[in-house]
Amino acid sequence: MATTSRRRIDGDVEDEIIELALNRNWTPAQIYRNIDSQKELMGRVPTRRTVERKVSEIRRDAGEAVPWTLAESDGEEARLVLRSRRALILHSEKALHRFDVTEAEWVVRISKAAPDLAPDLAWVIGQVYRRFSRLVKKGNDDDFISALDDYLAFAPWRDAEHYGLYLNAVEQGWVTKAPMWSRLVEQQSPSGRPQTFA
Repeated sequence: MATTSRRRIDGDVEDEIIELALNRNWTPAQIYRNIDSQKELMGRVPTRRTVERKVSEIRRDAGEAVPWTLAESDGEEARLVLRSRRALILHSEKALHRFDVTEAEWVVRISKAAPDLAPDLAWVIGQVYRRFSRLVKKGNDDDFISALDDYLAFAPWRDAEHYGLYLNAVEQGWVTKAPMWSRLVEQQSPSGRPQTFA
């Protein structure tokens, strides 16, 4: 049975690697230097080679992917993809690579499942699903997939009640803490004051 890197790298460290790989045009070496300099991650950052390998895995498909085009999409799906692209550009404040077909498909899936989710988060969550769906197909456990399913089911971005229910479910151990916790949960706090868990 294959093991996942989740067991070798602390969750918050792996989340930071994923976040930077997906949302920055930095080289793997720059990502390593960034996480290695973060005080809260000190002493828990894997080797530079491990970080570079993980970043390469996350980005692997980008060069081989089929570009998404408006011409091959229906109106509603195109609207969701373009809305997500616009939000992602505004959030990251940088030019983006062209979306590929698989990225667009995940944006549409997530946007339809959670229509009130911020459009940039639809892309982020889609990319995490995309990455970890491939790992599940290779025989690794599906903790990330279940955690994302639960995140979408509880919809903590929606309002204070949903946020509180989700935090309680995580605290009670009923659901697994979502990957990229800071971005997906803390930054979505309805009160504007993130709540954190150890």
